[in-house]
This record gives sequence, structure tokens and C-alpha cells, in this order.
Amino acid sequence: MKNQVLTAENAIQILNSRKKVTEVGKNYVLKVTSVTRYFQPEDGDPRHIVNLNGMTSYHIGEAKKALKEGDFDASTNFNISASRRPGIDYTPQKGQLVNVVMEEYENKEGIKALGVASITALDTAVSSNIDFSNFLEEEEETAAPAKEEKAIV
Repeated sequence: MKNQVLTAENAIQILNSRKKVTEVGKNYVLKVTSVTRYFQPEDGDPRHIVNLNGMTSYHIGEAKKALKEGDFDASTNFNISASRRPGIDYTPQKGQLVNVVMEEYENKEGIKALGVASITALDTAVSSNIDFSNFLEEEEETAAPAKEEKAIV
């Protein structure tokens, strides 16, 4: 076992914060845990790597193996990530919630796996401020008894 930064309890707490992603074509809301900017693969164009707080069944199995082996740091490295092309693909910021759609593909070993088909920003709504500044004055007006007017006969 190598030097550990995380304890088993810390690793499990991190893993428990992740969302299980299992279905192709479904829209999942996931949080961006980190973004590595301008990663340069040897045989391609620069990329951003976006890590998300989701795990597929494969990731869950690999994290369990690492936990059993006592490698708590490694257990938390299994999560969904996506490669984004700078200036072409939408690249979110760390901490942002995003919509993620998964697709099935065949990996280098010929095994079917789930991967990110798309990442898009969540639709946002503009909220308005709540104004309580006149609340007490309104309460006083409704609480004061109405003056009775007498009819002149």
C-alpha cells in the first residue's frame, strides 16, 4: 500500500456524493468536479478534460476494487469524464451543474461502455428579489381597528 492522503471514510464519503449513471440517451444533471484545460494528446488537437460527479457501473466496480486493495486515493479517481474541444464544444466551469447525455460505444478492447455524448448548460430562470421592507407597516394597517362612522339621522 502506498502513502495515502485519504482515509477509507473520506474516500467513501466522496464516492457516496456521486450519482449512478446507467442509461443510454437519458439526461442526467451532474456537477463538474474539475476541468483540466488544454490537455494536448500526442496525436490530436488540444482538449479540455471535464470531470463529473457521476459513475457508470464500470467505475463503481473499479472503485470497489481499489477500496478492497486499500488504495483509497485511487478509488476516488473513477468517475465520468469528457474530452471537450476548445472553441468548439461547450466547456463548463468547476462547480457548475450541467445536463449530460450518455451513449454506448465500443472501447479499444472491444468492450461496450457508456460515455458522454453531450454536455450542455442547464436552463436557467431569473429569480426576483422578495421585498419584506414594508411588511411591518402593512401588518399595522391591517391590525388597527377600523373607525366606525355614525350615521346622522
